[in-house]
Amino acid sequence: MVFHADFRSNRFIYLYYILETISADGTKVSQFKVRDTEPPTIDPASEKVLISWRSGGHKRCSLQFGPDGFLYKSTGDCTPAAPPDGLNTGQDISDLLSSVLRIDVGDAEGGKNYRVPADNPFVDVEGARPEVWAYGLLNLWRMSFDRESGEQEESRSRAPAEGTGATRFSSCRSC
Repeated sequence: MVFHADFRSNRFIYLYYILETISADGTKVSQFKVRDTEPPTIDPASEKVLISWRSGGHKRCSLQFGPDGFLYKSTGDCTPAAPPDGLNTGQDISDLLSSVLRIDVGDAEGGKNYRVPADNPFVDVEGARPEVWAYGLLNLWRMSFDRESGEQEESRSRAPAEGTGATRFSSCRSC
C-alpha cells in the first residue's frame, strides 16, 4: 500500500493484491479512496483497477511514488523458486514480469486507467511493454527513493530515477 503524494486533498491510496494463485490477470494494483471518517476507512466501491498481470510463484511487490510523481511497482517472475525464472521472463520486456513498472496515475490514455510516461525507456521499442522501467529482477521485494538525491534504490544496487533503470538493477537469486 502507498499513499498518493497529494493524499490530504484527494484521499487516494494504492494497493497491490492477488486474487488467484495462478491466473492470467490475478495480480492487481488498484486505486481506492479513503473515507474521511474516524477511523478512516477504504471505500471498496471506489476501486479503480489500474493494471493487472499474471499471478503465481514469486510475487512480492513494492509500490512507491518517485520524486517525479510517477508510481513505481515491482513485479516477480510468477514462478516457483526452483528453477529460478521458470518462464524465462527476466530478460523479456514483452511482459510485465520480473520488472519495475513506471506509470502516471494522474492521467489516463489508450483505454487504460493510467498513462505511460513518454520518457520510459521502452516506449518506442517494438514488442516491449512501455510500462517497463527496469527488467531482469527475479523477485524485487523492496525499493525506495533517496529523499535527497532522488536515486531509486533496491536492497542491493541503485539506479538514478532520472536515467533509464533498464540495466542498473541486480537480481537477488537467493531472496
